[in-house]
Amino acid sequence: QQARSGDAYVFLPFTERLDKNNQVESWSNFAALNTQYMNWGVGLELNQLNGYSGQRSNLIRDFPGKTRRFPDARSIVTLQTIPNLRFILAQGAKIPDFDAADFESRIAQYSKELSLLEKDQASNYLLEFHPMQQVTPSTSVWMPSYPSGVAHLELMSPKLTDKDQHTVQIYLGEMVIATAEIPTNETWNIYSFKLPITSDQVRPLRIAFRHATSEQVFLRKRRFEPLS
Repeated sequence: QQARSGDAYVFLPFTERLDKNNQVESWSNFAALNTQYMNWGVGLELNQLNGYSGQRSNLIRDFPGKTRRFPDARSIVTLQTIPNLRFILAQGAKIPDFDAADFESRIAQYSKELSLLEKDQASNYLLEFHPMQQVTPSTSVWMPSYPSGVAHLELMSPKLTDKDQHTVQIYLGEMVIATAEIPTNETWNIYSFKLPITSDQVRPLRIAFRHATSEQVFLRKRRFEPLS
């Protein structure tokens, strides 16, 4: 499958061991596994989600637990918060109690979001990710805070009322950073806006959405483009 500039990928699982609270049980295992993933990615001209710097942010703490049963509804929703994510590489050998038949049946269950590109006899799976979700108050996308860049969001609204378009406000915290006027004609359109520059260049920017509850809006592609 031909990769595009800016595409991202992730290796799963993030760790082999989680505690009863779905948190990382062994940070040494987490660090070793993600370092191995980073080494495997050397030479690929793609962005990688895996990594470990020693800083245990909320994202690093939460993602391993939220994606532990991939593919399931929770893991799909979690991965949809990552812009540019296109490829998922799952290692069956690193997944506790892995069952290939069950794993592949769940891939088929989520065929709208996942396409199986390749698998091998060692239960390594290469999947293409096709995120698409209805926009709700809990929908969010994590955009990089550095470097400065532009967000591209692909939105669509069906014709459910007599309105010709719906208004979606895009928030960073409590600040409106963009407004999208979406035609109610079931046509996908890309809306682009420059992300605000913040003093914190480490933590990502959490983009959220608000629109009238009587309306339906769907989000498909979500991309980040750095400004040169």
